[in-house]
Amino acid sequence: MNERTQATAERLLQQAALIEQSIPELDALCREAEPAAKRLAASSGDLITVMGCGGLLHGFYSALETLMRDVADSLNGGVPHGESWHARLLDHLSVDVPGVRPRLFSPDVRDRLDEFRGFRHVYRHLYVFNLKPARVLDLLTRLGPLWDELKPQLAAFAATLKEIAAGLTKDG
Repeated sequence: MNERTQATAERLLQQAALIEQSIPELDALCREAEPAAKRLAASSGDLITVMGCGGLLHGFYSALETLMRDVADSLNGGVPHGESWHARLLDHLSVDVPGVRPRLFSPDVRDRLDEFRGFRHVYRHLYVFNLKPARVLDLLTRLGPLWDELKPQLAAFAATLKEIAAGLTKDG
């Protein structure tokens, strides 16, 4: 096997390992969504509770975006540039690129993730007084079902990367 093929196989295996490491971390965050939603629903919508629940949503999307950036850097030629790069990153990774990489997640998941991306922007830029408890509650209740769909897609992506790497090392 030549050095370039070996390096490609190693990069694919490293990316698969990062994804597999991220899944339990994201899973732990998502398991907190239901208790957080119950706490928020039972509250008066006070700023501390809303910010804490918003922080959970922010943490989920930020961790996922870090994973997406890693995939884009190692398999997609880099992260998109420009003002709307966050949205374009979602777009790019929801598309299968034959001969380069499979899609990371489905277009339907991409559309649902975009709502979390938008919320993360509001939260990150500290528009905390603009956080609407009902919106936070809505996203918290939708996080579990979204994760249930996204998690196996991430695992399948990692498995595909391992299969490609194995094929490279076998053929090389």
